[in-house]
Amino acid sequence: MANAQATPKHLAIPAEAASGRPMSMLDAALAWARAGWKVLPVRSKAWHGKGRDGKEIILKPKTPLTKHGVKDATSDEEQIRKWWAKWPDAAVGIAAGHGRVVVVDADLDEKRHPAGAAEVQGLFRRLGVKLSTAEQRTPSGGRQYLFRLPAAMPLEDVKNAVGKGQPGRPAWPEMPHCDVRCLDGYFVAGPSRIGPYAKAPEGGSYEWCGETLAPQEMPEGLYKVLPKRSSPQPAPQACAPAPRPMQGQAPRPRPQGHAQAYAEAALDREAGELAQTPAGARNGALNAAALRLFRLFMAAGLDYEPIYRELRRACEANGLLRDDGEGAFLKTMASAGRKAEAEGPAAI
Repeated sequence: MANAQATPKHLAIPAEAASGRPMSMLDAALAWARAGWKVLPVRSKAWHGKGRDGKEIILKPKTPLTKHGVKDATSDEEQIRKWWAKWPDAAVGIAAGHGRVVVVDADLDEKRHPAGAAEVQGLFRRLGVKLSTAEQRTPSGGRQYLFRLPAAMPLEDVKNAVGKGQPGRPAWPEMPHCDVRCLDGYFVAGPSRIGPYAKAPEGGSYEWCGETLAPQEMPEGLYKVLPKRSSPQPAPQACAPAPRPMQGQAPRPRPQGHAQAYAEAALDREAGELAQTPAGARNGALNAAALRLFRLFMAAGLDYEPIYRELRRACEANGLLRDDGEGAFLKTMASAGRKAEAEGPAAI
């Protein structure tokens, strides 16, 4: 079986992956696994095909190739060899949160966000953050900074904040041009090369460019402004109404540890599967996933905003938004919401 590796006390970027020397993606994936990281294969290029209804399907680069996405990430060398035998050109995805590593991903493209670099540098300067940590340059010119959380900073409280969020409400308000990746999130790692995509029309490679290969301890000031799972989430704008307790029904309970973890894991799983659903089955899959998730989040006492956000991202990936439009997405979500309200909370 796997060459079982004990997780190092503090993870570091494997030197061979940062050397700039040519290497196969299998060798790169194995190098990351041997350094103690958990690996998953992700698409290096867009995939084009047609569904049973004849409509075109496009799966974007950087989306997971495995059924359960980041949940499948492993250091098991035998499994990694099987994956890259099946997908030899796959890029290397790395599970964030493992080893208490959190990734701050800054979009520094001057064409799209002229103030992006100044914004990031300004916040870091105000918080006293010195960028002497592991740093990766992305194909679009952005930067990914890896920090290690000390034991006093709860990792499970940090929330993934990926993408723009709802209109007028960035996923990370303090840093609207930055993403955060932690537990249940992942990042693409050098020396992976990604084909053309929206932010990098010509594609490109991920390259380690910092002064060190070791993620440094996250400053307390930066941790304090990271998005947290416990942060109150206002209702999403421009979205169909989420299900609410029926008249006479008790208010939703406050989130509880087990129920919250179960519901959030279900969201990650459902969104990953929906993202790979082909045309002809997408709307039904969206309806079923939304219904299950609304009832789970209702039982856990959680806000519904993450459901809209993650399922919308999945529908961008599987092409439903492009083919059927935002209105169809919202109509299906509203239908699932009404049914969830009628059926009530799920048993967890």
